[in-house]
Amino acid sequence: MDIDGLEFLRVNGWQNSDEAHPPRGGHSGYRIVWRCLAWVVHPEVVFGFSNMRIRISLGDVDTGGIVLPNAIPMRSHDRWILPQKIYRTQDGNDTKFESEGIGTIDFKAWQETVSSISYMEILVRTEAREPGAILNEGRRTTSSILTLLQFSLGPRVSAVQVTEEVGEIFEDWHWNRSLASDSLAWEPQLNLHGMQGSELVDTMKPLIDRWLSRDEEKRTRARVASQWWQLAEAQGDLVIKYISLWLVAESLVDKKNMPTKLYDLIGHSLQKCEKFIRRLYTRRCELTHGKNRDVSTEEIAEIRSLAGAFLSADLCTVPLPSYIARVEQSLRRVLPKKRKHSHSTRDV
Repeated sequence: MDIDGLEFLRVNGWQNSDEAHPPRGGHSGYRIVWRCLAWVVHPEVVFGFSNMRIRISLGDVDTGGIVLPNAIPMRSHDRWILPQKIYRTQDGNDTKFESEGIGTIDFKAWQETVSSISYMEILVRTEAREPGAILNEGRRTTSSILTLLQFSLGPRVSAVQVTEEVGEIFEDWHWNRSLASDSLAWEPQLNLHGMQGSELVDTMKPLIDRWLSRDEEKRTRARVASQWWQLAEAQGDLVIKYISLWLVAESLVDKKNMPTKLYDLIGHSLQKCEKFIRRLYTRRCELTHGKNRDVSTEEIAEIRSLAGAFLSADLCTVPLPSYIARVEQSLRRVLPKKRKHSHSTRDV
């Protein structure tokens, strides 16, 4: 979820580096540690792969990170914002609102040891280099082996997450923790926007009344679609985001009826609408079945425009113009040739 006017920054630093393991001297990597509840293995067990190491042991776990003072999380993946205070003053019949400006931020690193616990640590060498992409690749790579361990060893083995980090891994599996922060923006970057209470009521009341008058089946479908939309908005993994957005559309309209529904909303040729839906559905199938994991921001914009057009039309009676404009832009484009499938050569 992008908000025009916000610009984000990151802070960088390192922990655990030394002369033999200098910063930026290793391979980009992902680390996650789970606490095993009342469950111990002796002696420790280590599974080693070319791209991953799993260690189940009893001992101390080093953790660390960076603090974003006074920042609060946004709904989007790995984004935070430093909020501002808004003041209201009354002078007779005149009401004035003022917001404070941008202050300074004192970033602080922290590091501590969680002592004497039974734990499972997973280290993954990643192809990704950017912090958010490393997290997504690490979570994706560990998902199947983690589920396998849960099924075979039980839920205690990964009951509590101790830490999840990005950094770099060396040949001896030494871990350098990256202190690259999540993205941070300042609320004062935005111009203060005001709205009359009566205007808000006039906008929302007809929509709420319409919602309350709908039958339960239609409301249920809209609720399911809205849940997928909210999940997609907060999702950082573009594959999962794409599939979630497709499910927004499919929750509201059966796949076979999507071209007609889109034609009714936009008015372009039905043939173009059919080709557009077919292309989006083909990508959905490739991603769902693991045949391809490369998703561009352009493809996300396309599927988001379709999902947004269907959902806003359902909730607000007419689709929001921004989604319609984006769909129209896609329909005007020459449809690309079918992409070739790429296959992973990773070991795990």
